[in-house]
Amino acid sequence: MKLKTFIFLLCSLMGLGSSIVQAETKWQKRNLVLCAEDAGWPPFSFHKNVQTEPFQGFNADLMKLIFDKHKINYEVVIRPWKRCLNDGVVGDVSIVMDAAKNSERDKKYLLTEPIYSLTPVVFFSKAKTLLYPDDLIATELQSLWVCGQKGYTYTNFGFDNARVKL
Repeated sequence: MKLKTFIFLLCSLMGLGSSIVQAETKWQKRNLVLCAEDAGWPPFSFHKNVQTEPFQGFNADLMKLIFDKHKINYEVVIRPWKRCLNDGVVGDVSIVMDAAKNSERDKKYLLTEPIYSLTPVVFFSKAKTLLYPDDLIATELQSLWVCGQKGYTYTNFGFDNARVKL
């Protein structure tokens, strides 16, 4: 149910418009460092074989297309999610990929426009069918405990992150 719709800091390169030549010159002198989460998020980011192909998917293809076109050298590092976020703030990485926008991140990062979106789906246990009314509506889910992935923000779906069991 992860809605990872933004690549952090990509605007710093793509938003330069007429000064792209300056960006090319600047980034050709060193590698741009992109951070991807170690858990992966197929089909957008995944790690089929860490030894031979550490980073694949939609984001890998998009980054290659953008940076190769402008002759910008880059490397992708695979790290735990919280470390990617921290390294983006302190400057150890230039871009954090696969992140959803929230108010805290909006204050700390330069965000791009969405590059993809997801539709959340809720799964219920068949063994506990009698616990759920037939006419359950989405807003009623907000009062229930739900399960989610550690480090992800569920506020975009109307859930309080504190009520999401990890």
